[in-house]
Amino acid sequence: MCIRDRYWTGADTYDASTYLASRGFVTISPDFRGWGRSDTGENVFRSGLAIDVMNLISSLPSLPQADPDRVGIWGHSMGGGAVAWTIAIDPRVKASLLYAPVSADASDRRRFGGGGPDRSDSVWRDDPAFIDKISPINYFDGVTGPVQIHQGDADTTTPPRWARAIRDALTAAGKDVTYFEYEGQGHALKGDAWRTFMQRTADFFTVNL
Repeated sequence: MCIRDRYWTGADTYDASTYLASRGFVTISPDFRGWGRSDTGENVFRSGLAIDVMNLISSLPSLPQADPDRVGIWGHSMGGGAVAWTIAIDPRVKASLLYAPVSADASDRRRFGGGGPDRSDSVWRDDPAFIDKISPINYFDGVTGPVQIHQGDADTTTPPRWARAIRDALTAAGKDVTYFEYEGQGHALKGDAWRTFMQRTADFFTVNL
């Protein structure tokens, strides 16, 4: 997961976007709120990241070379979490890819790192179901397009169980999901695994957009 004080615009996405652009895709990515040159903003349980993605999708008509009716989204780590939020609520996404995503279950507190109310907050006491209500994993019935997930089995930053849980929830919701796990690979795929991953990514978006 990219450390904020080491982040630069395009970190974690530059290589992938360059590869996809070479295959004819228009690629754009935001600096999420509070990162890079972006302004700060409310981000309770990282929900603000999904708002940033949806605003980015809404801006596509301003780009003559973009087709707003053929939108695919791709996210790594925290960006993968933003993908999980977005596909649960935005039907404009025609295909989505999660790469070593953070958990889509808000009960995995490590994901949020203070982005939501503390356990002492009355919202927990007054509404025991609160944590489920703000977990995108419980809203995958709203997903409208195919999903692909990629995960290294040796990842110690976003453990494979998080990606597997997203896969299983999508399957339970009757969605089209394909899951790839890469033996011996960590949070960032390397070497042949990276090349295989990018080929699968390009093929996935070519078929589904």
